[in-house]
Amino acid sequence: MTSLPPLQDASVSEGDLVRLSGVPRRAELDGTGARVLAIVTPDELELELEGDARERLQVHASCVAKLAPFPETGISLACLREFCAAYEGKLRRKTTDEVCRYFIKPITAPSQSSLAEALQRLEESGMHNGLTGKANVFISHTLKYEFLDLVDALEAYILSLPAPENVYVWLDVFVVNQHQSAVRPKIWWTETYQRGIGNIGKACLVLSPWNAPIPLTRSWCLWELASVAQTGARLDFALGTADAASLEKGLPKKFKALVSDLALVDIRRALAHHHPDKKIIREVAESTIGLNEFNAQVIGLVREWLVHVGREMLAKLPYEERAKSPIFAPLSEILNLQGHYLEAEAMHRHYLKMLTQWGTSNANVKTLKTLNNLALALKGQGKLEEAEEMQRETLYTSRACLRPHEQVLQESTTNLGIIIQARGRLGEAEALHRKALELSYSRNADLSEAKHYYSTLALVENLASVLRMLGKTDAAEKVHQDFLKIRRHRDAQLLVAPGPGAVTEHSTSVGPSGLLGKGF
Repeated sequence: MTSLPPLQDASVSEGDLVRLSGVPRRAELDGTGARVLAIVTPDELELELEGDARERLQVHASCVAKLAPFPETGISLACLREFCAAYEGKLRRKTTDEVCRYFIKPITAPSQSSLAEALQRLEESGMHNGLTGKANVFISHTLKYEFLDLVDALEAYILSLPAPENVYVWLDVFVVNQHQSAVRPKIWWTETYQRGIGNIGKACLVLSPWNAPIPLTRSWCLWELASVAQTGARLDFALGTADAASLEKGLPKKFKALVSDLALVDIRRALAHHHPDKKIIREVAESTIGLNEFNAQVIGLVREWLVHVGREMLAKLPYEERAKSPIFAPLSEILNLQGHYLEAEAMHRHYLKMLTQWGTSNANVKTLKTLNNLALALKGQGKLEEAEEMQRETLYTSRACLRPHEQVLQESTTNLGIIIQARGRLGEAEALHRKALELSYSRNADLSEAKHYYSTLALVENLASVLRMLGKTDAAEKVHQDFLKIRRHRDAQLLVAPGPGAVTEHSTSVGPSGLLGKGF
């Protein structure tokens, strides 16, 4: 390809974000981020450090390095196609990371810039046209993807949009300068990166494989999804040709498992290509919105995609056949979790009607689970009296007809506790939450599987929440400590109790299934 012109470095200005290094007698500041408040003299800068304290200090200009701004340039589908054509035959079976290291970095070494910047300068000189433009779709993916599979997914996605010729994607290996340090201080993540995604306004997650999505196990991708949620950007999903065909055929059988898997998504377990990124992303998530809220935002976004796909698939079936689909019941449960209570209620009632027509007993596990979910849908609409009456009847039947270790019995107990708590009867709610936790411990004594760990942790927080509301803070702490003792051999990074106040509603069939991993 054509040789690329050099990129000129820019000087530090007021408002810029910088990284500190070599500040006299302040070695602890090495790597810390800061904002330039003022240029006191050509050699002296006044800074405000990142963090809650927002300490101000003056440093010599040699002690700071300007952080790269968020790139605004995107690349077109034509650019992707031309790149693939230029290296025809050499990209096969290469991961995106390998393509970056073996092709993109060498060709941009003379300019020490991103490939998008270099191509943009060539366009300005009249040598190329239509390869770059202002990014209008942020692409979230993983470097483990085979590059040609990634391009395949992006091509299908871009061509599905109106005016695909006007789509310019923000694809990191093309638009980020690969010759700069990949390590960024926290202020860059919370301000530059997150604001950049928000300014683009639309993101697309490349989901592959669809039945065990790698991005949901990667710190970068989870941070990007949380940034989408926090900035209000729109989120789309892209599948490659093979994944799209497989999804159409296989989703009905795997839908329930996919729904269950989302309970395992956790920034504490996520991996990163660069280990320092993993540490910083987790610290930023914990210090801003908290790890559990972070996870909830990410899970919520992916659930909405499953709701969309599930609705589309059910719509293809005759109305009278829909309740027979393996998608129907788990979709109704996701609707509960996502707050679509009216739609969820209608689906639960329809499923109960069909169960009756099929001759299913009122004591059948499917019937009891559906009644549990219907009670939560009513609770979500504020119909607390009706919800309590239904949940009490369901719990009575569960106790009478099921063995003590049956999961639906624990779920009925949990849900009644949540409803009673919402009605303000905290003492009664405490007793129910204690009983639910006791039932869970009797079923999963060692919490050795991820699904047992997370479902029991939710029950722990339910009980701790009502104890805090009753002013029993020591008792709430003891509940958490007892849980940690039982799982004392669990990875220390995962033994982090949720923050206060996060009551978890248990939608009955949504327990982790293990597509993303049955253990830790």
